[in-house]
Amino acid sequence: MTIDPLGQETGPTHRQREWLHRWFTLPIAAVIVLGIAMLALSAAVVWLLTHEDRAPILSELPAGRVMRVELHDGIFSRSLVETDLGFYALLDPVSLNKGEQMTLLERQGGRCYLCDIQHRCTRLMQPWL
Repeated sequence: MTIDPLGQETGPTHRQREWLHRWFTLPIAAVIVLGIAMLALSAAVVWLLTHEDRAPILSELPAGRVMRVELHDGIFSRSLVETDLGFYALLDPVSLNKGEQMTLLERQGGRCYLCDIQHRCTRLMQPWL
């Protein structure tokens, strides 16, 4: 490193430092901004997934008494609940007592849930339209 008559650094190390500063400041800033954006997007998705069960209830109808529960294992576990009024395909596995009274709950946004007498609810599968 050398210093010119004006007191500024010159030489290979100074030029290398300028080059590094010029070419790595923008990519580092871009990575930081993208990281913050990904965190914000992840937080929004988590919020939506955890708050969908708090939507206002539109209707609550009797779904009948449990006659049979079938569990389907695989990559994703599913349940099929048969009541005296019909069949209900659930997104998650459940354990229900035979003869237990069930209710069908519809929330704002179109999500439907099958709930037991203690109001433990499991979301119904929805057909792809």
